[in-house]
Parts: sequence; structure tokens; C-alpha cells
Amino acid sequence: MWGYADLVEILNDPDHPAHEERLEWLDLDSAAEFEPGRFDADAITKALSGLR
Repeated sequence: MWGYADLVEILNDPDHPAHEERLEWLDLDSAAEFEPGRFDADAITKALSGLR
């Protein structure tokens, strides 16, 4: 929970020393692409099971 709060804080601060690292970690080009409310359980299940 605290790690998620830290992640959101870092993504919202482009001057934060870890900002670029977190974008890379999430495979995002910009923080605007971070959509925590978007979750597709079927897509995640397929990805984890190796189905396409």
C-alpha cells in the first residue's frame, strides 16, 4: 500500500530522482499513460496463462 502511494507521488513529480526509472519500470513513455483505474481481469488472466 505504501509502495503504491510512493509510486503515485513519484509519477506526479517529474523532478523526482526516481521519476524516469519508474516510467521505465512500468514501460510508460509518460506519467499521463498511468491509468490505475483501468484493469482488465480477462486480459491479465490471458497474459498470465500464456493465451493470446
